[in-house]
Amino acid sequence: MELSIDVQREGDDAVVHLAGELDISTSPDLQDVLADLTDAPRRVAVDLSDLEFIDSTGLAALLGAHKALDERGGVLELRHPSKMVVGLVQITGLDDVFEIRLSS
Repeated sequence: MELSIDVQREGDDAVVHLAGELDISTSPDLQDVLADLTDAPRRVAVDLSDLEFIDSTGLAALLGAHKALDERGGVLELRHPSKMVVGLVQITGLDDVFEIRLSS
């Protein structure tokens, strides 16, 4: 399966909506999109409501964006993750790193 990435700007913020699978073959696409955003928005919200799968390379892409934003005072927020994604984030200890919003 593929990954669909849709970016919407909201003032100083950006919302990145992901649909499909975020894995070793699709994470470079997300890394490119997030790298393009890290110099402008203060907050990047990644909407995971339509994400069906994520592996360690997907988490690494999100972590890299978090670090880049954090270095300049920005925030990466994970929105609407599935139970599977929340479990993976917790098991890896990244729940202390990422800002997570479960619902609207």
